[in-house]
Amino acid sequence: VANFFNAVDNPLGRTIAHRLAISGARAIATRIADDWSNLASIEDGTIVSLVGRARATRTFSFRIAERPVIGLMLRFPMRTLQNLNLPAVNAPKNIPTEQQKANMSWWRTERVDLEAAYDFELVGPSEARAAVLVDGARLMLKPSFPIRHVPDAPKFLDEIDFPADADLNDVFGAFLWDEAPVELIGPKRTRSVAQGPSITIGDTNEPPTLIIPRGL
Repeated sequence: VANFFNAVDNPLGRTIAHRLAISGARAIATRIADDWSNLASIEDGTIVSLVGRARATRTFSFRIAERPVIGLMLRFPMRTLQNLNLPAVNAPKNIPTEQQKANMSWWRTERVDLEAAYDFELVGPSEARAAVLVDGARLMLKPSFPIRHVPDAPKFLDEIDFPADADLNDVFGAFLWDEAPVELIGPKRTRSVAQGPSITIGDTNEPPTLIIPRGL
């Protein structure tokens, strides 16, 4: 559903798809106590839902509004080349050649989402921590802030690897800030480490871990 709505460039559809994804994930997740007291006893591989603060272990080189950025989602228009599927005409002499058909290609503009994030730690009550592995995760952000209003927009955009046909004059963004309150829904695993959190959340594509700013 989410892929369909993204493909047809339907803002309302994207919003609906996001809400469906979040509500569905919450329905199957095992809720963690507010104090995280039952987290360690949850069987590895179980999809859990827990809330905490995102604490950066690494951030992007730029800052937005003077704040460190852990993750971002950018939405921008991009031209994609389409080829006209021309119907055959009655008169054989009027049938276009394959080369002529190729020359009749046209451009279509569609909205494209680009998201990226660094691994971070989720900090809960009494400074309890879980490592969040973002490989395969989805940032449930709403790119609604015009990047052109960011004072250092040109420098910021230069650091992002956009597709060649992206229109950088109409980019909207959303950001996951350091110390932002988030809800996390993903698989819990326990690991043996010399330092750092022994519990991890994420690092899977099926189902993807959802990183949800509080309030959605």
